[in-house]
Amino acid sequence: MLKNGIRVYQYPGMSHVKAAIFDGWACVGSANFDKLSFQVNREVNLATSHEPVVNELLDQLFIPDLAQSTEITESLDVTVQAHLLEMVVDEVM
Repeated sequence: MLKNGIRVYQYPGMSHVKAAIFDGWACVGSANFDKLSFQVNREVNLATSHEPVVNELLDQLFIPDLAQSTEITESLDVTVQAHLLEMVVDEVM
């Protein structure tokens, strides 16, 4: 993403929020973007371009979270050990 001019931020700690805002369009819901969420668990997301809703999400979720986050300006090296540890933690939590 960095190579393509996309700004990336790291939120301190953990967040389970599944939401995105793109050019005045918001998407929120429970689904991960995977087969389990869409076909087995039948989770869904809701999308809207209704300006008051998008602005409320920005004001109450995105802007406060961004204020606590640190911008990543260089690619991060992820070791095999870190990747395996993340998989274990995901299973435990």
